[in-house]
Amino acid sequence: MNSLPMQDPRMKDDNDRLLEGTLPQDPFADAEPLDPGASGAAEAITADGPEWPDPLPIGPVADVPVFPVDTLPLWLRDWVTALATALQCPVDLPAMLGLAVLALCAAKRYKAHVVQGWDEPLNLYVAVALKPGESKSPAFAAAIRPVSNFVTEERRRTDPEIRAAIARADVAAKRADHLKTRAAKASAPEEYAKSLALVEEAVLEHAAIEVPVHLRLVLDDVTSESLEAVLRQQGGRIALMSDEGGPFELMGGRYSNGVPNIDVYLKGHNGGNITTDRIGREGGTIREPAITIGLAIQPDVITSLRDKKGFRGRGLLARFLWSIPESLVGRRAPDAPPVPLEVSQAYDDAVTSLLRRPTLRDETGEMKSQPMDFSAAAYDLVVGLKAKNEGKLGLGGEYEEVADWANKLAGETIRLAGLLQLADHALAPDATAPLAIGEGPMRRALRISDFLCAHAQIAFDMMGADPVTSQARYILAWIHRTGTASFTLRDAYQLLRAGFKAPAEMVPPLDLLAEHEIIRRRPDPPRSRPGRPPSPVFDVNPKLHTQNAQNSQNSVLVAPAGNSVNSVHDFGADEPAAAFPREDDDHV
Repeated sequence: MNSLPMQDPRMKDDNDRLLEGTLPQDPFADAEPLDPGASGAAEAITADGPEWPDPLPIGPVADVPVFPVDTLPLWLRDWVTALATALQCPVDLPAMLGLAVLALCAAKRYKAHVVQGWDEPLNLYVAVALKPGESKSPAFAAAIRPVSNFVTEERRRTDPEIRAAIARADVAAKRADHLKTRAAKASAPEEYAKSLALVEEAVLEHAAIEVPVHLRLVLDDVTSESLEAVLRQQGGRIALMSDEGGPFELMGGRYSNGVPNIDVYLKGHNGGNITTDRIGREGGTIREPAITIGLAIQPDVITSLRDKKGFRGRGLLARFLWSIPESLVGRRAPDAPPVPLEVSQAYDDAVTSLLRRPTLRDETGEMKSQPMDFSAAAYDLVVGLKAKNEGKLGLGGEYEEVADWANKLAGETIRLAGLLQLADHALAPDATAPLAIGEGPMRRALRISDFLCAHAQIAFDMMGADPVTSQARYILAWIHRTGTASFTLRDAYQLLRAGFKAPAEMVPPLDLLAEHEIIRRRPDPPRSRPGRPPSPVFDVNPKLHTQNAQNSQNSVLVAPAGNSVNSVHDFGADEPAAAFPREDDDHV
């Protein structure tokens, strides 16, 4: 029986050199040319082989739409498009942050009353992902500026009252302590009884003094325990807003030895009461808490969520509205116009107006949500949405892999409709602002939910994707962008070396693309002389480009320019940031 010859242990391949760090920058520099008389271009060789089958998709089969900005009221639409143009970023970024700010304004103060027994709070959990250097921080700052200004003004206005109340409480406490000391020293029964009555009176007087707290609407770096304390202090509402992924690390237990504590986030989304009775922590119940979350993060943060214990299984990730827009890097204008002053002022005025709306309170002084009734037509649309999606949630359905998220879609769409209704009348006087949610806002919310469905599929796929799959998509995005019909490993590495340390790293993703009938490696040509073999040549399935040219909207592998699932992290849309459909605003 013949056996394979033993490999000399002194012989090393590119993978060994990669691990050692000794692989040359261009390992194919001394390779034998494909054609001794030519430059070695892959296009010069015609591939023979069996007929190509249809390419198989890598990742979710879905187009990635751009945020439908025409669903927004005029003041918000103008701000979103102008800011996206000024920062040369996708409109998804300011649009999603704008929704988070609307939710911050409405949380705990309003609720959508759908039918008897079904109320939806209007707070949202929003996360939009872009790579570093794509204007997340300036967009975030512009979005929350009117909120920060409002908080500053309110603190300045209420500070004298708070200081006076603190002084009264301090005096009352010291008086009670003084009376306690006198009562303790009383020797005669009559004197003791009289002193004790004065102590009780002083204690009750001290307890009756209400000391207001400074307004806080937005937090950033906060642990779950501190978040609960602030929620209690602020009447059950708070927003967690950040342009980094730190909040997810805190949820995952950064300061608690990796033990996640997400109960407050789960209940803060759906309004479930939070009851605490632990040593060292203030007890009591926070009724119907409302947390709003708005995050502008990097795609790597989403990928890392797969390792966060309990995040998916307990439903935290299903509570988020995700957006992973395509990058505009490489096509940004260097002299983009700034946001017009009147547009920025209209945004600030509208947000401030919503924040200044009067807040209902119950007999105990606790914040109370004002109901926004659903019309019959709007409710019919909710029923239609649930009926349409139910079949997609089961085995083999479109939303099977994101069923946990899609099960919450009806409720999230209702919340969006309520926010749109408030935003439509943000600048109207308080007494004339209608609260009933009609068919119009609900239809616009449905369009936003369609956008969110596609992005949720991508987000959850990123959480479950392995590194090789991600690298394969990176190469596939390059193939789509360039329209190449064939390429060598050397060519691909030279053009994509930002994503790979060495050509050896490209082998597994190229093998995966071959398994999906997207590319095919040509047989190696006969060797004419000793030395390093020529760089492998790969042909691209011609049906890949044919599908894209004939019907890019329905292609399983590529969507229209700017909407490709597979190029979502690498290559952007062809249209400029401000090229969006504008409709008549009479319906708003």
